[in-house]
Amino acid sequence: MFTVKTPGTLVATISELKKHTRETIDAARLAPVVIVRDGQPVSSIISMELLQVLEEALEDRLLANVSAERLAAIQSGEEAPLEHDAFWAQVELERTPNRPTASKAPSRAAKRARR
Repeated sequence: MFTVKTPGTLVATISELKKHTRETIDAARLAPVVIVRDGQPVSSIISMELLQVLEEALEDRLLANVSAERLAAIQSGEEAPLEHDAFWAQVELERTPNRPTASKAPSRAAKRARR
């Protein structure tokens, strides 16, 4: 069996999902729903709000990684500090291309690059 780590997470079988699709999707607006097949998790359904939070967390992790790499390179003398626009251009280059997003809103990195 598997453990659901997040309190409030719901579990539905593939059969339940097929029979109660609308109800399962409605429930996912309030809490994640883990879909199981043969007792093993195979997928999950989450709200758009939670998807946006997860996307922002991934972007924050990317920014932290880029910043850490740049700082290490600057401290070691391998590279010179970048100007503001050049830094954000590098961030955009390192973003995963063609990754679907939950919204059409510009990313935080793109908003910063415009400043």
